Amino acid sequence: MPEMLAALRQTNDPWFSEDKFYHLTASAALTTLSYHLYTHYDNDNETRAKIYSLSTTATIGICKEIYDKKKKNHFSWKDLFWDGVGLALGYFLFID
Repeated sequence: MPEMLAALRQTNDPWFSEDKFYHLTASAALTTLSYHLYTHYDNDNETRAKIYSLSTTATIGICKEIYDKKKKNHFSWKDLFWDGVGLALGYFLFID
């Protein structure tokens, strides 16, 4: 366990970077786009479209970090945080 904590401290994963901006904007865009696609596909059932769009965006963000862990040996909680901020931004600015 101490080795894992030391490895987490050694990674260069700042809170603010170009990568974090991409996580934010991609999540906001995915939330908005999937909501509009789901409302069109599901005959304008807005409640279900909100659930589907939020779930889809969150799942994509988590799967991306799992992929990074397997391929790059780096899982970033900070990336997931910015995915969540983007998800909320997309929801509150463009959906609600």
